[in-house]
Amino acid sequence: MLTTPVVKDEDTVFPGENWFFYWKTSASLWKSKIEKTSLTDKIIVPINWSFHTDTGDKIDFADQKPETDFKRLYDICRELEKEIIFLLPITPVPYLPNGGIPYLLARTASCDEYGINRASADSEGTIHKFYSFYDPRVYKGFSRFCSQLSEYFEKNEIKAPLWGVNCGHY
Repeated sequence: MLTTPVVKDEDTVFPGENWFFYWKTSASLWKSKIEKTSLTDKIIVPINWSFHTDTGDKIDFADQKPETDFKRLYDICRELEKEIIFLLPITPVPYLPNGGIPYLLARTASCDEYGINRASADSEGTIHKFYSFYDPRVYKGFSRFCSQLSEYFEKNEIKAPLWGVNCGHY
């Protein structure tokens, strides 16, 4: 079941900038939710790779789920005169289950330099394990995703900034 996130102060990247979790909000509600973000003219959209695929092979960009339609999201933001900025995690991230890796690829734990498994706790106390982007299956799946994402953006003329995010660092 998709839910709409509650915007809290800790959900902003910089003061006055808004995160928009497209995978937690029904596509039919995107416009009304974005209209309510009056703090700024920028909308920050982290890309959830695991929401677009289970295995890393077949990737969905609006084929099965309307919530994966970046073109629609981009058009809504343009219509509302909001600048949309996409964030693409290039390492495991704390705000996504499995660190953002599709669950059928999440097998090899991500460890720190001391061999300790990485994880984070969210505001509700749920522990999210991180899995390694260096696992060959993950690397191949992520490379395929990046390639198809690029083709999708180009084909649909999405001319929005796309920033790579290294676990919260830009």
